[in-house]
Amino acid sequence: MYSVLAILFAQLNIFSQNPLDIVPGSISTEINDGYYTVNFQVTGGSGNYIANNGNFDGSFFTSTLILCDQNIMFIITDLEGSAQYSTTITSPCNLGDCEELELLLVNIDCPNIGGMWIATFMVMGGTPPYSLFGNYMDDSFPGGFLYIQEDDGSNVTMQVTDSQGCSDSFAQSNILCLKCDYQIISEDDDPLYICENDGAIGNYSLTDENATFPENGVIGFAIQTLPGLSIGTILATNNTGVFTFSDLGEAQYGVTYYLTATAGSDFDGDGMPDINNPCTKRSSGIPVTFYLENLPDITISDVCNNETGVSTVMVFVSGGNPSPYYILSGYVSGAYLPSQFPLTLEVGDGQSIMITADDGSDCPGVVTDTSGPYTCTKTPIEIIDFYGTAEDKGNLIRWKIGSQINNKQFTLLPSNDNHLFRNL
Repeated sequence: MYSVLAILFAQLNIFSQNPLDIVPGSISTEINDGYYTVNFQVTGGSGNYIANNGNFDGSFFTSTLILCDQNIMFIITDLEGSAQYSTTITSPCNLGDCEELELLLVNIDCPNIGGMWIATFMVMGGTPPYSLFGNYMDDSFPGGFLYIQEDDGSNVTMQVTDSQGCSDSFAQSNILCLKCDYQIISEDDDPLYICENDGAIGNYSLTDENATFPENGVIGFAIQTLPGLSIGTILATNNTGVFTFSDLGEAQYGVTYYLTATAGSDFDGDGMPDINNPCTKRSSGIPVTFYLENLPDITISDVCNNETGVSTVMVFVSGGNPSPYYILSGYVSGAYLPSQFPLTLEVGDGQSIMITADDGSDCPGVVTDTSGPYTCTKTPIEIIDFYGTAEDKGNLIRWKIGSQINNKQFTLLPSNDNHLFRNL
């Protein structure tokens, strides 16, 4: 009984962030009476594994008995993460009667079909017929060429065994043969603010300088919760690029969504590009916000200062769908946040004001208010100071004026309750 290190062909399935692997140097074989067994240790994944033709004790694997004239492929699966790792062990036995057997990769062809490749293999030597296992399955292959067609980015694992138990294998991961140079590009990335009964329209163009867009290619559109490749939740799809609020299911008014375009093959025949095809191209998302039809409201109040003849006018703007500003024009102009109201204006006697408020949403978004003329007559006397003192003979009233126009006299009107006044 003795141990030898087997030849290892491994394929790593990349679907795990903690990939499976065999601990270097842990593979050993033992031969006994025409059979052999294989032992190795696995690392990575969750630590809970299964494999064909054997059992695990923790991370340590021991195979069942294997005929000396057979090679063996073990497929190790992480029970919790679904990641896989495959390894092929050649027989450690001395099979001097086996002729040389080869599984050769002849060519990988890239047809003008986005996201696909065709691999050509040749089986030669050994003693036919052959048994093939892996991407190509056949238990009585006569020999010669064989062809495998797979999606771009796929892995290939092949093993051939002849009638004498001689084996050869091939493994390669992530074979790429992308022929999809086309791009789908947004012609305008400006945000869209759409009324509830209007439609958001996506304007996109397809660029394809090398003519790689597939014959079964289609262009589709989607409203989604996140921009671009992030996607999030897809709320609606179509081939027109026009979406109304009623198309979006559980969407909400005032929330920003993203209109994107996709271009690629439609192998499943649903009229939309296959989202999981590596050649499907997606544009950046145009922000889209739907609003209820809600006009802004302008409220105006005033207070007259008779000493100056000027009215203080307060302007309140509310409602509508500010995005995020109100744009004012007329007596006052500029962009104002809702928190900046009320605006305080000074308006002279006899003047009128007109103010237009636009919330920027076009939904319908614009309202105009005209008020005035304001009556605020300046009194003929400008009083600077007014005070009184109590004396033995009565109250002494004093006042000081800054200016007077056409003033005939001063009349004092006292009151005990601030409501009824009498002449002195």
